[in-house]
Amino acid sequence: MARWPLEVASCVLAAERENIVYRVQDAEGRAFALRIHRAGYRSAAEIQSELLWMAELEKNGVSVPKPLASRAGGYIENCDGILVSILTWLPGRPLGEVSMPLQIDDRVGTFQLFGMALAKLHAISDRWTKPESFVRPAWDIDGLTGPSPVWGPYWENPALCQSDRDIIVAARDKAKRALQEKAEELDFGLIHADVVRENVLLEGDKVKFIDFDDCGYGFRLFDVATALLK
Repeated sequence: MARWPLEVASCVLAAERENIVYRVQDAEGRAFALRIHRAGYRSAAEIQSELLWMAELEKNGVSVPKPLASRAGGYIENCDGILVSILTWLPGRPLGEVSMPLQIDDRVGTFQLFGMALAKLHAISDRWTKPESFVRPAWDIDGLTGPSPVWGPYWENPALCQSDRDIIVAARDKAKRALQEKAEELDFGLIHADVVRENVLLEGDKVKFIDFDDCGYGFRLFDVATALLK
């Protein structure tokens, strides 16, 4: 923590998923997310690209965590081979939980606000001139349904029986054909790629997005579908 301009008052474990995340509070009462990145999950270049994009979104009025530069001036520090970054901690309540019924009164109004916020995120991303060093995974046709998708050959999961595997392969092939038929019509660009309900925060009429670990290039409907299904 000494590598960042923070006087730490408390540090509490908040989550253990792709990264280990601590909620840090400084002497002034400001809250931050300290992320210890899982070794081998994302390269330094990918994490730097994620943080540069988030900084651009935040600067242009999208409610996302703001990366905090270290004393050295960068967004990432290498601590004995472990990559570490710090972001502002956003207040708000999650839109919901994966696989649980939505517990919101005004669904139509809430999803209108969500759609507007997501559209703004996508529009700003299209206007942004990315640095040449920018690198993120592609959730394109091959990244979703090709022989080596981003998250690996999911149809080879050892927990699947043969009949389940056949169903998943058939669904994969059907999705691939549908994407190939519609690819020219679909909006494609930078996406969050993990807009599950826990990653959408509500505070009054504000919609906020957190957890950009899986962000990359993809079909914009991917973001919409994720929120509706999960």
